[in-house]
Amino acid sequence: MATATDGVDAVYVVRPDRPDAPELVGALVAQTSPSTRVVLLSDKDAGHPGSDYPAGWAPSVERAVRGSGRPWTILRPGWFMQVFTDPRFYRHQIADSGELPFPSGGAEMAWIDARDIAAVAGRALIEDGHTGRTYQLSGPESLSLPRTAELLSAAAGHPVVHRDLTVDEAVAGTEGFERDLNRLTFERVRAGGFAVVTDTVARVTGAAPRTLEDFLSTSGPALRRTSR
Repeated sequence: MATATDGVDAVYVVRPDRPDAPELVGALVAQTSPSTRVVLLSDKDAGHPGSDYPAGWAPSVERAVRGSGRPWTILRPGWFMQVFTDPRFYRHQIADSGELPFPSGGAEMAWIDARDIAAVAGRALIEDGHTGRTYQLSGPESLSLPRTAELLSAAAGHPVVHRDLTVDEAVAGTEGFERDLNRLTFERVRAGGFAVVTDTVARVTGAAPRTLEDFLSTSGPALRRTSR
């Protein structure tokens, strides 16, 4: 690991979703030079005591960075728009079944394009003025899941309907740490923890974040049904 960080003056750390993430992140950062800028990708409200993870996991990852002695910046974004077009998440349900199974409980989501997160991260990695900052990141609007499904329908070229799952239904088939993590995440969704809109992307980058409609105008074709 030391060889990989030799001569590196800035690192972007994507927190791994595994129980030993605090130790892994701490070990990585410890191998960098004391002057290395560290930008950590965390998630929305990770440090809020009411939205804690198993055994204080997410706050522990952030503390590993804050306590490292390196100049740090923490990014706390909401849910990525890319979950709709990624086959590991909702792409197949949207494209094949015309369904968005998501346990919102009526709460809204301020979806954010991962490219806007990357733009903020890029500024924090190369510019002064971001050290010691924790940035809450969101898209420009908060949308209900039925409205989200309407926009997906227009992009996919076929009807897409939101199906509101219970949290138990959403975590079915998972176990252990993954199940606990997903359960707490969806409970935070239903409590409105991902509905808050911030102006951070525009303030840091000078450009407004993309709307979901903007994102789907170019990525939406991935959701269209293929002829069989």
